Amino acid sequence: SFKSTLAEASEADIILHVIDISHPEFEEHIAVVNDTLDELDVSGKPTIFVFNKIDKLKDRSIIPELTEKYKPAVFISAERGINMSALTEELLKILEEDTKEHTLLIKQSDYRTIAKLHEIAEITKTEYIENSVQVNFRISKKNMEQLKKLLGRKYDTETTGSWSSSINSPTLYDMLNIAIEAAQKAGNFLAQ
Repeated sequence: SFKSTLAEASEADIILHVIDISHPEFEEHIAVVNDTLDELDVSGKPTIFVFNKIDKLKDRSIIPELTEKYKPAVFISAERGINMSALTEELLKILEEDTKEHTLLIKQSDYRTIAKLHEIAEITKTEYIENSVQVNFRISKKNMEQLKKLLGRKYDTETTGSWSSSINSPTLYDMLNIAIEAAQKAGNFLAQ
């Protein structure tokens, strides 16, 4: 049913709330969906309000008010392909906000970490330096938590931007340093 369909939103990283703007009671429909998402405890996820069937809207003067009330909002016609680029741009904005670029120096023999990094991040550059691999990658906040657990490290993004060891004996990660840079446009980034 309706509620079980929305329950799948708990697995999503981004919610596209698609609204039939040509329906006379579309705002009531928005409220019902939002209430259901609250009940399912998934209302805090990044959400884009996608107002569909803009080509069938009789009174376009409501668009500025809706844009202000529902943020972020895009107005499209999926059937006719109208304004689909705006939806893509909003998705990219959310992905940019949620991802950061990092650099990691890993010993070549540490296959487990290298493999996991390929699994949970978008690798943007790999450079071999002696017995190590310097990997530049983009990773979401959610996947960064997985990486922290894998490394057994505490990462302080607020102050130094470097990895610190929580293990007394020296490991390959003692040479590790993370540089946080401004997120670059993620043209081919795929959300996990």
